[in-house]
Amino acid sequence: MRPTDLAFEVTGTATAVALTEQLWSLLPVAWVERLPADAALAVDIAQAVRGQVSVAFRAAGSLQDPPQIEVSADGGVRAGRLEHASLPFPLADITARFHLDRQGASCEAFSARAGATSFRGSGELKGWDSSADFDVLLEADRLHVGRHWEPLLPEAAAVHYRKLLPEGEVDVRAQVVRRDAEIHPNLSVRCRNLSLRHYRFPYRLDRTVGTVVLAEDRLTMHLTGQAGGHAVHINGSFTSPGPDARGLVEVRGDGMRLDDALIAAMPRRSADIVRSLHASGTFDFAFRHQLSPDLPEGHSNQLGIRLTDCHLAYALFPYPLSQVTGQVHMQDGHWTIRNCVGRNDTGTVTCSGELVPRPGDDGELTLTFTGSQVVLENELRDALPRGMRRIWDDLTPRGAIDLTAEVRHQVRARTTSVELQADPHGETVSIEPAWFPYRIEKLGGHIHWHDGVLTFRDVRGAHNRTAVAAAGTCRFTPDGGWHVSFERLAAERFRVDHDLLQALPAGLHDAIAAVRPQGLLSLDGSLDVYSTRGAGQAANGPAAAAWDMRLDMEQGGLDAGFQVSNVHGGMRLAGRSDGTLWEASGELLIDSAMWRGLQVRQIQGPLVMDPQGVRFGSFAAQAGQPARRLTARLADGSLAIDGGVASDGGFRVMVGLEGPASNVWSRISLEPRQPIAARSRAPWSWPASAQPATLSPVAVTCGCRMLISTSCP
Repeated sequence: MRPTDLAFEVTGTATAVALTEQLWSLLPVAWVERLPADAALAVDIAQAVRGQVSVAFRAAGSLQDPPQIEVSADGGVRAGRLEHASLPFPLADITARFHLDRQGASCEAFSARAGATSFRGSGELKGWDSSADFDVLLEADRLHVGRHWEPLLPEAAAVHYRKLLPEGEVDVRAQVVRRDAEIHPNLSVRCRNLSLRHYRFPYRLDRTVGTVVLAEDRLTMHLTGQAGGHAVHINGSFTSPGPDARGLVEVRGDGMRLDDALIAAMPRRSADIVRSLHASGTFDFAFRHQLSPDLPEGHSNQLGIRLTDCHLAYALFPYPLSQVTGQVHMQDGHWTIRNCVGRNDTGTVTCSGELVPRPGDDGELTLTFTGSQVVLENELRDALPRGMRRIWDDLTPRGAIDLTAEVRHQVRARTTSVELQADPHGETVSIEPAWFPYRIEKLGGHIHWHDGVLTFRDVRGAHNRTAVAAAGTCRFTPDGGWHVSFERLAAERFRVDHDLLQALPAGLHDAIAAVRPQGLLSLDGSLDVYSTRGAGQAANGPAAAAWDMRLDMEQGGLDAGFQVSNVHGGMRLAGRSDGTLWEASGELLIDSAMWRGLQVRQIQGPLVMDPQGVRFGSFAAQAGQPARRLTARLADGSLAIDGGVASDGGFRVMVGLEGPASNVWSRISLEPRQPIAARSRAPWSWPASAQPATLSPVAVTCGCRMLISTSCP
């Protein structure tokens, strides 16, 4: 020290000084209290360091000019240990070299360990005020990350950290530089074995490797992880991380398996849709998340799924499909399904549809199924709406069909509408209705189901050589009742054999059997068949029916109290049955026939049938209607016939003849078809409107009058 100018120089060393609480307490309290908050925290953490420090210091200058006194210190720390409440774990084996002077501080060769994690670093502080520039570099190998890091992060970073919940081992290289009061972060993370789970899609990604780099204001990531045993690739790039971030991230996976964990991670609406599909199997996917303040909601989501080998059985139409392939796409909550193709047995089914979101609602899901060569088996039956299943059980179908089904489901209201169109494939389909047990094969036509109503159009088929055509509707009531309405039912060139008679409703069966038709017949008209249920009955009773039919025949025969053969023409017959009692009325419209060896033409007139028998002509008069006779042309004359045949075989016939018929009439015999005693068990009570007394003789043009009446009890 020179007394003349008060210049001095002081140097010294301290070796292996133990860093203890007593040593740190020597710091001036007033100096620590004047430090900024972040610097005070740094000093507080430094005071928790234990170990040994060696330092060489120097001070030189003049006491006359204190601001120019040079102060510096060089030293090092070894065998250090740090435990502090702000750190997630203690640091051991701390070593470092440092330098301090009036211009700032620097640290070199910093190293430490925490379990399997090793740290390295260096830093430089250019000044001692709160705005001083600095450059800090810290590297960590095999750093374990988890929820314990969250309290150390700034809130802006902690928000994103909580969204991913990373856990595992990473290598980190972090450099933070402040120049001219601006922070320039550069962060590089190399994932060794990391697990991630995004809060919006909490499907854990395990064994993740790759890099995440933050350079200035750009964040990029290239990661590959394992989900369900399959590789998932994540690539993204963002600028200005934070509220004004722009950029996108893409997540891709191939050969993924649709399992319970994946479905549980989906948003509720998406998970409900997948669960309703009862989906399983493998798929490829690509998810794209875009951020931009220019987007309506600040972000946009896209998801593309390519089904590669899946199994589906949609809950609202649970027809199981295997080997399903196709495309599923989502754009901001709007889902579309395209070209999804699956198989069931020999059948191929294609599915398309969409889920359209609506404001304040979860939207409407629309699915369209198109099937080709779908086999009519129980799996299809069980997939149909309840009403269709009842029709199925009544029809007992066999074969294969082509179908189109449209399902509309209101997600929030949980209401579903199913519309089904089915067409027989080729000539493979056959049916045998329970209420018309007449097997019809080679079925064709169109069947439509909507809102509980089955409509069938242009339905055609065959029974042996008989061609059958039909059109109509079928409806169901909530109590289990049903109503089948054939707007048109036609059969061509058939014979009234045992099969047909047994298939007809009871009333129509009895009505047709009563006139004993023979030969080739054609039937055309309308038929309604519907269930009945009495008071207190739990099950449906005998089927009721109503009909309006035209029966035509060619080279046929009838026996309605009088036998005719070689019939050309037919009859119109309308009636109804309640399942027990029946009645029918109609009109004979026969062009020509043979009666008792004579040709009779233009046979026309009314007839009535009921369980008592058949009545025709004036005997068939209805209450409030004028009586009409059954008329016909015989040779050059005409006939007027009235009568009836009882159900027990008894008959009564009255015939009036006019015209030159003397040579014809001699050939007419009105003898009974069989001995009276063999078929008559009780007198026949005639309706009051059909008493023979209402008839009067017919005037003949030849000047003579003839009235022939015969009866059999």
